[in-house]
Amino acid sequence: MTLREDGCSSDVGVLARVAEPLCAPITSVLEGLRLRIEFVPSQGAFAERIETAYPDIVLMDLDLVARPGELARFAWSLRRQTKIVAVTAWWSDREPLEEFDLTLHKPPRRDEWFPAMARLLASMAARS
Repeated sequence: MTLREDGCSSDVGVLARVAEPLCAPITSVLEGLRLRIEFVPSQGAFAERIETAYPDIVLMDLDLVARPGELARFAWSLRRQTKIVAVTAWWSDREPLEEFDLTLHKPPRRDEWFPAMARLLASMAARS
């Protein structure tokens, strides 16, 4: 999150690695939040974009990311204040790592995703 010249915060940059069918629903359920979401189609490109984009938030589907903990540590090594959001199915037996800032469930539902992301954004704004 950056400050504009007028002192207001600009859109928060989100770098997301999710299945293509989830891109439109995620964009829809998060509509109204000041987010600039970039969806990345492949694992290799995702790591490269983390390195070049320095996103405020990294959102990753645990079913698509091979080593989520390693990827989170990589993002934090570049920018410590980056927030990590895990996306997992309700029925998943794959536990998200405790150090992640937020876990959201798929399919995306506005009643879960919007307030959770709004709280994360508020906590980020309070610390900046």
